[in-house]
Amino acid sequence: MILLGACRQPERMAAAVAVVEASLKRGQKRYALLRYEDRVSAAPDAFFTGILSLTADRGLRRSKRLFSQDRRPKKMLTDPPRVVAFDDGSRMVEGLRDRGVVVEAIRFSPVKKWKKDLVGKALGADYTVDPLKIMTCAARVFEEGRIESAGQSIDRLAGGAAAMKGASFDEVPVLAAAVALPLWFRETVPYRRAYRAK
Repeated sequence: MILLGACRQPERMAAAVAVVEASLKRGQKRYALLRYEDRVSAAPDAFFTGILSLTADRGLRRSKRLFSQDRRPKKMLTDPPRVVAFDDGSRMVEGLRDRGVVVEAIRFSPVKKWKKDLVGKALGADYTVDPLKIMTCAARVFEEGRIESAGQSIDRLAGGAAAMKGASFDEVPVLAAAVALPLWFRETVPYRRAYRAK
């Protein structure tokens, strides 16, 4: 599964995108940071266009077997990347969903337990989460060595991960936040997919 972490912080004039591949190896969730960029434009239109082009990238699609719960033959599906985005109040999330992109939108609030609101059929959901929990979850993945880089140095991010633990969202670099969003999503939100006879 490919997850695109997208974080735009208008007040800091900063934006970043991280492409993370999630997998399961020997019962453990593992991650590969395929690419990242923290020099993307913080302008809403340019950021939207950049995310849209990544979702259309055929190199970021993954095929997988889907098993039936009612003994029908398995089938192969090709999944486009799923966007996990910080909802910055712009129309980016709605704009992507209007174009059929699955977006898991993260809104921050100091809640004790995260909340999920479905927004439409196969368009993702809106999550309300305490940002401290997102940063702490991402820091744990780094500490446990469950994330690796495919071609780019992860040292810079690993240093940022140490600062994530116990940090507020506004204290961490925007790139670290873009990586933290998909890590939290995959670590926390159960993923189930199967098909049934109609």
